[in-house]
Parts: sequence; C-alpha cells; structure tokens
Amino acid sequence: MKRNSKIKRLLLAVLIPVLAGCSAVFDDSDCVSSYNLVRFTFDHNLKFTDVFDHEFRSAESGVSLIVFDAESGEIVKRIDALHSELTDNNELALDIAPGRYHLLVWGGEHTKSFDLADETKVLSDFHLKLRRDVDEASESHVNKRVMPLFHGLLMDLELPWASPSKPNRVTVPLVKDTNTFRIVLQQLSSDEPMLPKDFAITMTDNNGWLNSDNSLRTDCRLTYHPFHTASGSADINKDINNPDKDKKATTGNSGKVSAIMAEVTLSRLMDKSGTNLTIVNTRDGKTVLSINTLEWVEIMKGYDYASMDFQNYLDRQDEYNMTFFLDGERKWISTTVIINNWRIVRNDTPLE
Repeated sequence: MKRNSKIKRLLLAVLIPVLAGCSAVFDDSDCVSSYNLVRFTFDHNLKFTDVFDHEFRSAESGVSLIVFDAESGEIVKRIDALHSELTDNNELALDIAPGRYHLLVWGGEHTKSFDLADETKVLSDFHLKLRRDVDEASESHVNKRVMPLFHGLLMDLELPWASPSKPNRVTVPLVKDTNTFRIVLQQLSSDEPMLPKDFAITMTDNNGWLNSDNSLRTDCRLTYHPFHTASGSADINKDINNPDKDKKATTGNSGKVSAIMAEVTLSRLMDKSGTNLTIVNTRDGKTVLSINTLEWVEIMKGYDYASMDFQNYLDRQDEYNMTFFLDGERKWISTTVIINNWRIVRNDTPLE
C-alpha cells in the first residue's frame, strides 16, 4: 500500500509541471511549445493609417516570417503565408518555445522580383537581392516592374509561454521599400505628337541589394527602365462650356498639347544613394535632362512635412509624379517642374 502511495506521489510530481505548462487546462490544444500571434501592420505612410489590407490586396501578396535565436543569431523557424492565410486581424500563428528572438519579415509580392538568400543561416548574413539583367558590357538593367516589397524587423523580442486560449500577441510594423515614379513630358508649343519611342527614359541607383536591417548592401549601379508607357494629347483651344468655339484665333496657341507618360519602379530610396533621372531624345541622341531626382523630391516635401527627416519621408512616400515641360524643339524648360502636384520653380539646376 505504501509502495502504491509513493508511485502516485511520484507521478503527481511529474504531472504537475506538465499541467502548469499547459496552463492547467484540460484542452489538449493548449499543450503547445508556446503560442504567439504575430500581427502585421503598415501605417508607415504619409496618412499614418494602417492600410495593410489595401497594400496586400493582390491574391499573390504574402509575408515571409523568419525567426532567429537572439543569442546565436541562427535561424530557428520560417513561415511563408499568403495574405488570405492570415486572420481577419492580419495575424499569423507562431508556435515556438519561450525565449528571446529576432523576427525578420519580408512581405508583398517580393518573390516575383527579389531573391532571398535562403542558404544563409544567421540573421546578419540574410539579404534580399533584386533580379537584374546583365548586358554584354556587364551593366545591370531592371526591365520589368519591381513588385511591392515590405520589410519589418523586431530585435531581442522576449516571447513568454502562452497558449492558444490566451495567446501572446506581437505586432511587426512594416516599411514599404518599393517606389513608383510617373514621369510626364509635356510639349507646350508644337502640333507634332509625342511618342514614347522618341524618348529613352531611365533612372539609375545602386539600391538593389538589401540587408536584413533594410540598409543597402554594396551593389553595382542599376539602370531602371519603364515598365509602362503611354501618350496622348489635349486640345487647349476648346471651350468646355462651348465646344464649338475655337479659342485659337484669340490665344494664338497651337491646337493641341502633347504628352507622354512613363512609369518606373525602383527599390528602396536612400537620401544619400544618388537616384538619377535621365531622358534622351532618341531622334538625335541628345540628352533632354539629367538630374539628381531626390534633390527635387526633397524640395516638394511641403509645409506639412517640412520638419520630417528626409529618410523618414522617403520611407513613407512611395509614389512620385513628375511633370517636365518641353519647348517646340523638345528641350527642357528648366524653370518649372511639377512633382506630386507641387509646382517647383528652380533655375540653378544643370541640364546635365
């Protein structure tokens, strides 16, 4: 009898820690290593509002959550999930033993444009590289649209023991790394239509290789080409209130204003990286304009964001609409540029 009592006490001594580890509940689903819900947000924008659902609305958008041990820096788990696989609150379950970890997130449609260094096992070695084409002169070109890329990193995160019934919740805020430039060339004094093939529009930067902390790794100079172009014209002498009335006789202006538009997507913009825009007239090979783009972008931050750090502004803004005006000889009228609806008058910028 005493022997049986000793066995019972021994079993109870073994079971008590197990039950405590499962929160002393009877639901077997709570007996996991540790249950965490990792939530993804994207409010690092100029609206300061979480628009994760909008940015990840594509059926192919998703996140890659990579977990590293904080002591060794080595990878311990990776989860790839589509947006549709997240909860309504944009959360992802992470079952992992209690401890201190680093959480790295790459998100968006990044797998279409970037290659993740899967062979690396340590956080400091992880990197993401933009795919490029290399020509015969060993110059690198990005000829396709760079698909949306988002980055998030939490360092030295302590994950306690938790259960599915009482999960531990963690939020990873994301930063958008990709940017869209819409370049508009508007010709003011010629009836001759403008066509996209008449101009070679390119942007250059060395921003195609990202470290795990979202800094830029040393990379070659990349030449980004438009992934979409369009052209059109508008009759400036038509009176919208009286379509039959022609104002040409009184204004002396030619009948139409012609324009072309080109869309270029780039990887992360850094305030010191040197993002250049070059436009060449393909008819004569002459450069229409060549400018340091970010110098102009910094001017148009405007009153509301004047005190904002420029890198913070670049990380929050991801679309830039730039309109340049050409004269009848297709030369840049450098006195006026419109960027995101801001008219900038600047006479001291060199053409080349």
